[in-house]
Amino acid sequence: MKIGNPNPIADIIFAIVFSFIGFEFIYKRTTLVDALMASTKAFWEKFGYIPNYERGIFITRIMIPFMGVGFLMGGIFSLYRFVAYFLK
Repeated sequence: MKIGNPNPIADIIFAIVFSFIGFEFIYKRTTLVDALMASTKAFWEKFGYIPNYERGIFITRIMIPFMGVGFLMGGIFSLYRFVAYFLK
């Protein structure tokens, strides 16, 4: 199974970065949600609009772990490419 051009250095770097981001999104989501809601509040209040923060927090707490799983899967795939390159 050929998967793109072999570049093991880029693969291991992307594996480390994506895995780290994925773990951060999954395990530190409350900090991330609080930061996102604070930035949203500061942005929309300048325009005089007051959004529904409870709904935003609910949706964000659902979506952030899914994004973390996506990043983690990308990191695992890059790690797979790195290992597969050296096992040939």
